[in-house]
Amino acid sequence: MEVIRDWALSLCLAALAGMMVHILTPAGNMDRIVKTVVAVFMLCALFSPLLLQKNIELKLPENTDVSQNETYLQLEETLRSEMEEQVKRQITELVKAELEKSGIHEAKIRINMDTNEDNRISINSVTLVLPPEQEDKVDTLRKSINDNLGLDANIRCATQEEANNAGSS
Repeated sequence: MEVIRDWALSLCLAALAGMMVHILTPAGNMDRIVKTVVAVFMLCALFSPLLLQKNIELKLPENTDVSQNETYLQLEETLRSEMEEQVKRQITELVKAELEKSGIHEAKIRINMDTNEDNRISINSVTLVLPPEQEDKVDTLRKSINDNLGLDANIRCATQEEANNAGSS
């Protein structure tokens, strides 16, 4: 790595020296000759590691294919699951906002979604379970969610037994 750093430094210094020579020479007949000399000088600086035949070894790790592939697959799976969770959170927040507009402050929200090979998320279903006393708002809420969010939500009211079980938990 030090060899590459030294080579890059020599290229920068050669460019700086060529620029100084070009600036200090007067314009005219000498201009074309100076440009040619500076260009040859830069080419020599560029190919100096090859011309000097220094022992330059650039070794890449050999058996990284398997571990990189594993790491890539793990990263892809983590990214996919994080993306799904983020989408679920966003949809849940949007549905909660629609619930609040309808005056409903408590509801169970279940979102079922899948991710295909292209990493496209498809929402299979959105299910809302409302408290029993909100039964009169089911149709307006379904229409509101469909119109505002473009989701066809399955909305039902909890039975009295489900409501009692939820209250005692």
